[in-house]
Amino acid sequence: MAIKIIDGLYPARQVFGFHKKDELEYLIQRRSFKLVDKTVDSNICNRYYQKDAIDEILKHLGSKHSRSLIVLATGTGKTRVSCATSDIFLRNNFVKRILFLADRRNLVKQAKEECFEKFLPSVPMAVIVDGQREGDDSKARIVFSTYQSMLSIIKDIDKCPYGIWHFDLIIVDEAHRS
Repeated sequence: MAIKIIDGLYPARQVFGFHKKDELEYLIQRRSFKLVDKTVDSNICNRYYQKDAIDEILKHLGSKHSRSLIVLATGTGKTRVSCATSDIFLRNNFVKRILFLADRRNLVKQAKEECFEKFLPSVPMAVIVDGQREGDDSKARIVFSTYQSMLSIIKDIDKCPYGIWHFDLIIVDEAHRS
């Protein structure tokens, strides 16, 4: 039997699990959140097409869509776009926790060290790769992981430390490969 969730904000979607109490409370509070400061930090993104991509993401999410896809050529700053977008969401308290997924360890490390740590140094971060944890992922606002590492954590739903709404923004890097 398929069960669909209808939250009044986004299109109905299939249920994969149930929210924890604090996740439900946050979900209800989030209904009144507005993105007041949509300013893109020019230290993170200063190219016009990067700012245009961020504007389109914000418009798309503002029109009740829950997903966006960024398609830019190699070397044009997709990771910086995701970092600048995360910055906007974090500044406005629109997201509590972000999961950054990539298919290879070097992409996870590169995104964290060369972009997010550089431009968002005060945001608590953690890395989960090959069963190894760097940083306290229970306190981290941004968690970086490979798909394989995250799948090994969530495969046993009874032991999984994350509820279905633990991460309210998931960034998938190089999605076309996986």
